[in-house]
Amino acid sequence: MYRKTSILISFLLLTFCLFAGELQEPDRKLIPVSGLDRGTIILPYTDETHSDWIDYEFVVEPTTVMTSYYDYMPGGYSNYPIQRQLENGSGTYLTFHATDSPTSTRRQYWAYYDENGNLQGCDEISTYNELQGYGDLVLHPATGNCIASWHEIPIGSNTGCTICYDDYALLNIPGFWSSVTFITSPLPDEYLWPRLYTGPSPNGNDWIRIYHISQNINPNSHGYPCDDVRIMYMDIENTVTADLTQILNLDNWTTVTPMYSWREKSCRPRSLSFTTDQNTPGKVSMIGYCVWNKGDLGDMPVDQGLFVWESFDYGETWDNTNLHSHNQGSGHAFYQVENTPQFEFNGVVPDYLDVDIFGYNNTALYDDNGNLHTTLLANYSYTDPETKYRYYLEYFLPQIESVWWSDNSEFSFEEIPHLPGNDVFSGQSVPWKITGNDTILYVVVAYPGGSYGDKQSNTISTINSEYLHCWSDATYATLAQLGYTNYAEYLEHPIIYLAGRGCWGTYKLLELTDINNPNFDFSNQITVYPYMADYIECSDYLWGKVYLYYLDDNSYGSYILGQGDNTGGNINYCIVNINLYFYGIDEDFESSKVYSTNRPNPFSANTHISFSSSKPLREASVKIYNAKGQFITTLESHEGDSPTESYATWNGKDMSGNDVANGIYFYKVTSPEVSHTGKMLLAR
Repeated sequence: MYRKTSILISFLLLTFCLFAGELQEPDRKLIPVSGLDRGTIILPYTDETHSDWIDYEFVVEPTTVMTSYYDYMPGGYSNYPIQRQLENGSGTYLTFHATDSPTSTRRQYWAYYDENGNLQGCDEISTYNELQGYGDLVLHPATGNCIASWHEIPIGSNTGCTICYDDYALLNIPGFWSSVTFITSPLPDEYLWPRLYTGPSPNGNDWIRIYHISQNINPNSHGYPCDDVRIMYMDIENTVTADLTQILNLDNWTTVTPMYSWREKSCRPRSLSFTTDQNTPGKVSMIGYCVWNKGDLGDMPVDQGLFVWESFDYGETWDNTNLHSHNQGSGHAFYQVENTPQFEFNGVVPDYLDVDIFGYNNTALYDDNGNLHTTLLANYSYTDPETKYRYYLEYFLPQIESVWWSDNSEFSFEEIPHLPGNDVFSGQSVPWKITGNDTILYVVVAYPGGSYGDKQSNTISTINSEYLHCWSDATYATLAQLGYTNYAEYLEHPIIYLAGRGCWGTYKLLELTDINNPNFDFSNQITVYPYMADYIECSDYLWGKVYLYYLDDNSYGSYILGQGDNTGGNINYCIVNINLYFYGIDEDFESSKVYSTNRPNPFSANTHISFSSSKPLREASVKIYNAKGQFITTLESHEGDSPTESYATWNGKDMSGNDVANGIYFYKVTSPEVSHTGKMLLAR
């Protein structure tokens, strides 16, 4: 009996350790500070940043895919587990992990919706019963077949990832899944959290390269987690006759581990995203945030903070000359802002606050000009120089977008959306401002909260160079917890936000799952963990369809993390048609498009703004605005070589001839015929 009990205890301990290894480890040196005692007026940031006038509709209202009793992230980290068929087929594939009863094993599922939003199939992918999860998928374009991967934890054996595919092209219906190939990890390494990507292939246009990305959960010899990356890739024909069984043969995959040498330095990449540049064959990148677990050991592979590592030969080699870090002086914060409200941290009132990373689950995309965009969760903090403990303002956690500009190899940052206050020192927006004798604090808590453990699950998508961000936000729920009765109905109701660029070029908020949503009743839903496809289907020039799924929990707080009831929740799918340009449709719009660009961008001294239209540009005006939408100056425009072309030059000065601060600015070109806005970065 004693032996049986010992075996059972050992089994449970092993199961717990393997499960715990999947979850992203919290930063134990982060100490929350309220900061609310510094304000005389407390408001939600959404009071000044949301947009009631964004036009949208549900093409497919939120509908339940299945009920799950695993109320934590249903998808993986930093991925897009929902994909739309574009060439063969017209449906949408989803993958997620779930448990269909309170006692069942967590399994990886697939689902398929047709173009009208009708569920065509949903089931476990594999036919055996092992602990599975955190999966991802990509589609083979020519066949419409779905390729899926997840990680498994067979008790008593080494963990690893899997790969298989659904032969949709067989009968043009889903559900014909292949056998599963298990991708082992040679001990002492254990690679989990798989992500899949496709991109151009060196074999030409009739081929694609598939990337399988995973990270090492095992600590180094010093006991520190390192999360180094394993990149597997293979080339496969992009034809209707392609043999996808090739992906099940591990001999066909090439493996590179460019960060493995980082382990001995205890150099850990966090918030790692991978992406391919579809417009520049051969260009792929990793972007993330790096920490030094043991401090500076000398000859560190990369600085602490945000970094980008680009490969220009399809991910086959990773040259250190293409590894770039962002740092500000000797620190690793994104940037600094003045401590205008005089926040106090353990008895210290610093002059400046660091704006640094807080969330770790992000995605990244290249734009048409080769610039790399990623979305992050930020905080305002102060680090004790002796203890190295970081004190952060727990009620001020905004979404931000980072852009790696390929022209001059620099990072820039932008709040999503721009916050109500403006910091003169950095040129960035902030969630506070001083008005007379009043210190106004704008609460922003852009994550589901401690009840769900995970700090972030957000994605970025693009169409026609317009960007759309998606995340779950607990600002209203936090205000209700703080006792603001006008938000009482939101006490257990996070909101899924979509944030897109408006006609002024700044991000505006759409409260997609608001209780008071006029298009759907979300009053009985707890909406967390959204996953958005990286493709937005353009229904016409102004409108785009957004495909996403999320968890509608039945009990506020994650039971899996010990903070909620074991009552399950629903995986919900929906399609939202949104006006990407946020202004009314002009019947004559198509015949009066205006095109503009400015070079250089970013710029330090002068930038040349050129614009053209399909119609003559009469009396064209060019005005400059800062990131808050405040007017800066008007530029003199000059006629180009034809009546449809004009240009202007800006020297980075305001209307009084004073240099403006570094940061993001917008130019707006208007004439009686057209109106157009562009974005630029001043970086002296």
